[in-house]
Amino acid sequence: MGRMDPVSLKDGADAHTVGAPRTLEEAHLPEPMLIELILRHLARAGELRAGEIAHRLGVALSVIDPTLGFLRTEKLVEVPRRGSFDADVSYQLTDAGRARAGEAFDKCRYVGPAPVSLADYVAQVQRQSVKGMRIDRARIRASLGDAVCPEPLLDRLGAALNSGRSIYLYGPSGTGKTYLAERLVKVANGPILVPYAIHVDGEIVQVFDPLVHVPIEEPAGGALLERQSNGDRRWVRTRRPVVVTGGELSIEMLDLEFDAHSRFTSRRRS
Repeated sequence: MGRMDPVSLKDGADAHTVGAPRTLEEAHLPEPMLIELILRHLARAGELRAGEIAHRLGVALSVIDPTLGFLRTEKLVEVPRRGSFDADVSYQLTDAGRARAGEAFDKCRYVGPAPVSLADYVAQVQRQSVKGMRIDRARIRASLGDAVCPEPLLDRLGAALNSGRSIYLYGPSGTGKTYLAERLVKVANGPILVPYAIHVDGEIVQVFDPLVHVPIEEPAGGALLERQSNGDRRWVRTRRPVVVTGGELSIEMLDLEFDAHSRFTSRRRS
C-alpha cells in the first residue's frame, strides 16, 4: 500500500474521500475472507445477482468477479438464470456451497459490507485528524452559542484545541464542564469517514455503531449504502462522534469485546 499523506481539514471542506478499489488487491481484502462473506450473503438471501452482491459488499463488481468465477469452478455456487449484463447474472448456493456457508457462519456471523484493512483504517484516521486544524476565537465563540465564557478561558481553550492533544476539563460539579465539552466538538468542522468494519489477523472487527456514529444525509427510506455512491462504499460519512460517560467508566469498558453469538468483535456496550 502506498503512503497516504495527511491532508488538513478546512472550514466547510468535505470529508476526505477514499478511492474506490477496482481489484481485490486494491481493496486489501484477503480472498478467503471475501469467499466466506459472499457465502454468508448468499445463504442469508437465497439468490442474488452479481451486482447485488457487489452492492451489499460495498465494492465494485470487478473486485468480486474473479472470486465468483472461482466459486463456480469449485461448484460452491450455481447460476440459475443469466441476464443481459454481467451484473445481472444470478447466483445461488449449491449443496456443497450451503455446507461451506454453514462452516463460514460457525466461524463468524458478520454479514455486511466488506471490511477494510487495519492499515487503511489507521491511515484514514491520520488523514482526518484534528491536528491539521487551526482554531480561532470566532470559531470557539460560535461553538459555545449563548454560553458566557471569560476571555482568559477562551484563550486557554484555543491553545488546547490547536495543540491537537487531549484536553482535561476539571472543576466543581455543576460548573458546565459537560456542556462545554459537548459544544467544543462543534469546533471540529467537517465530516469524517468511518468503516463499517475492519479486518485484523483474519478476524472482523465491527467499527460503525449507529448509537455513536451519525450518518450525514442518510436517506429516509433507503439503505445507508445507497448514499455512499462516491468513493469506497465500505466507509460511512458521519459527523465526528461524541460519547458522554461518567464516573462509572473503567478501563475494561474501553476494550474490544468478542461476541460469542455473532463471532465477531466490536466495542463494549456496557
